[in-house]
Amino acid sequence: MRYYFLVTTDWVRGWDTTNGTQVFSVPTSTLFTSYTGNDEAKIRDADPQYLAELTQAWLADLTYHWQSRGTSAPGERDMQRGGVLGFVRSADTAVTASL
Repeated sequence: MRYYFLVTTDWVRGWDTTNGTQVFSVPTSTLFTSYTGNDEAKIRDADPQYLAELTQAWLADLTYHWQSRGTSAPGERDMQRGGVLGFVRSADTAVTASL
């Protein structure tokens, strides 16, 4: 596993596991309001299963089918700046788990 992401109701953060460097940090509401009809309360009150579902939808949009090709997917530019976007797009599998 090259990258590790922690998704909470407040932040989505990612680290490079080879050197421990944080490569991604964005407020959860910034990433997921597009998926909740701009209802931040749904994110604040989300249980782990719902956060996992939002994360899976977001990763799918990052990799191949964002709804508007004229704009970037939420967090896409931040992923690119962190050097993670290419890896996410080329990965064969992603694993999500809830604690």
